[in-house]
Amino acid sequence: MRTFSLAALKVRTLADLLSYPFAVAIARWIAVAWLLMLPPNQAAPRQLHLALLAYGIITTLFAVNFWHRSRASGKRDELHPLVVPALIAIDVTYAALAMKLYGITLLLLLPAFDAAMLAVSVGVGVLVIVYLVLLDLGLNFHVGSIKVIGWQIAALMFGPYLAALYGLHGRLRAEHQVRAIDQVLNAGSELGSQLSLADVLVQLLNLLGQFRRVVPWDSCVIYVVQYDETAEEEMLVAGEIAGVDAASYRGTKIAFGTGVVGYAATKQRPALVADLHKDARQPDAELRQHARGSLVMPIIADGQAVGCVQLVSAKPNSYTADQLAHLGRLISLASVGVRNALLHSRTRAMADTDPLTGLLTSRAYHERLESEFRKAQAARKSLSLLLLDLDNFKRVNDSFGHPAGDELLRRIGAILRQQARRNDLCCRYGGDEFIVVMPETIKSEAAVVADRIRKSIQEMTFISGNSLVNTTVSIGVASYPQDVTSKQALVKAADDALYAAKEDGRNALRVFGTTVAR
Repeated sequence: MRTFSLAALKVRTLADLLSYPFAVAIARWIAVAWLLMLPPNQAAPRQLHLALLAYGIITTLFAVNFWHRSRASGKRDELHPLVVPALIAIDVTYAALAMKLYGITLLLLLPAFDAAMLAVSVGVGVLVIVYLVLLDLGLNFHVGSIKVIGWQIAALMFGPYLAALYGLHGRLRAEHQVRAIDQVLNAGSELGSQLSLADVLVQLLNLLGQFRRVVPWDSCVIYVVQYDETAEEEMLVAGEIAGVDAASYRGTKIAFGTGVVGYAATKQRPALVADLHKDARQPDAELRQHARGSLVMPIIADGQAVGCVQLVSAKPNSYTADQLAHLGRLISLASVGVRNALLHSRTRAMADTDPLTGLLTSRAYHERLESEFRKAQAARKSLSLLLLDLDNFKRVNDSFGHPAGDELLRRIGAILRQQARRNDLCCRYGGDEFIVVMPETIKSEAAVVADRIRKSIQEMTFISGNSLVNTTVSIGVASYPQDVTSKQALVKAADDALYAAKEDGRNALRVFGTTVAR
């Protein structure tokens, strides 16, 4: 294996050294050497050999200049725009001189090789002009009939041109792909510096977008492992999505072992799928019209699957094992960033979550309220606030003990989560005080939710020892911009409404307005 690696390294170094201009320079020297070995021509000037050597040296300097510029810039296609026209002019001149003295020679190949470095339309046009010029010169030099020399010149120019064009453009495509892979992989290695999971997923999606030059896709889905409270298990949840079927993938949750994505995550092995519509692992309910060929790469960190990347093509048999390997290199680098972001996200969630009730903490409440208030101001939308205070909570602790009080708080937290809406933020402010932040909610809608919460708490009972424990709650409601114009005023208005509810005998709901003074 060591011998093979060294041999491969030598071949790669040689291929890197022999850039296309260098290869043309070698072909030029072969043609020059062939002319120098021909029998002397009486009509040839004495300085012909020196002129041919100078021709080879000068044109080789162009190749050296290209090599130096490409190594300095890191771009293999870095070439001065006047170099190719100059080479074509020199090669045509010497090809015409050789044709006058020796007839049809190998120097006719060189303008074709030069033209291959130009854009196809320009190269073909230049080559046609050169062909007509050399054909006219051949007739004037009496090299042969128009039919004979026409075919000879065409064969020595257009055939090699097509071959050179095919090889050169294939190499350039490969180099562009390698460069794209290196750029994306270098960027992928920097994902570990991101701490926000959302930022990491967006950055990874952007990298996969750049990767389309190497691994094309019509849809891309990044799944992240998250605990699902409804299913009571961890599932693969679609985090970031792009492509033609983005809408259909949004909100997708996949259980481990289900479908090709669940299979890849469970087995911690990538999957190359020729056709999703014919794969036995894929449930019929998950089939999409534009989802045929697919690559699935699990995101593995510390021996566990923390997510999956799925690339989907609208055509079957779209992917190869090499493309799967390229994707694997990128995801292996990105997995570090995803793992760090997940750890940070979970740590932040633990810090933001009250361990007793499962609601947001007071610190998290202040951060979220600030954020939501700014959003409401920017979008000119409503923001409502509910302040809740349990009635006579101290009596529960004194009569039934602190364990009963803790159980009561846990149940209050569960009621808030159950009765609040999906986008509402439920917080335990401290002790027996709770807050619900309600984005994009007017005061009347907030009052409906608040009354629903009040009634649920009033009806809630549980047994502690041999005693029946229950309680009631007082709630104050205020809204922006209906009541106030600032965040501090919003909190003050809700607190005033809560105070009014307490003063009215508890187990009450009061909405800030004309009946509640600031």
